[in-house]
Amino acid sequence: MRRRRLECGLAIFLFLLLGLAVAAFVSRDDEPPNDPPRPVPRPLELDPAEVRLGRKLYRRQDPAYGCATCHGLHARGSTLGPALRGAAAVYLERLDRDPEKVRERVVRHLEDPDAFPALNSDGDYIAPMPPYRALPPRELRALASYVLSLSD
Repeated sequence: MRRRRLECGLAIFLFLLLGLAVAAFVSRDDEPPNDPPRPVPRPLELDPAEVRLGRKLYRRQDPAYGCATCHGLHARGSTLGPALRGAAAVYLERLDRDPEKVRERVVRHLEDPDAFPALNSDGDYIAPMPPYRALPPRELRALASYVLSLSD
């Protein structure tokens, strides 16, 4: 009887000790990081009409555009070009979370991909990104808005 009470007491002690160890480990995750907090990004404010125009231009089977040829009809990428879905999150993260800089950077990339490489590309692709300098500014902005409207 005495031995059974001793075993039971030891089991309770070990159980409590294990609980304290788990609690100490879990509470370490609650400590604030040493890095200063980053500002919350303002959401990209995209004009729905501009996004619709950009989608239409993106899907055009026209050599002047041809986005879907390399990036895929649904912008999921191919061996010719990277996926464009989720580009907004990558650009926001790398451009100090400033939506104004994001759209401008995408437009500049469309105009001159060599001078302003894509920030969401993770490899080499068969087809280099062609420049779209000849497109009117309205269409460049619409294409950029459409790409930035795509999420994962």
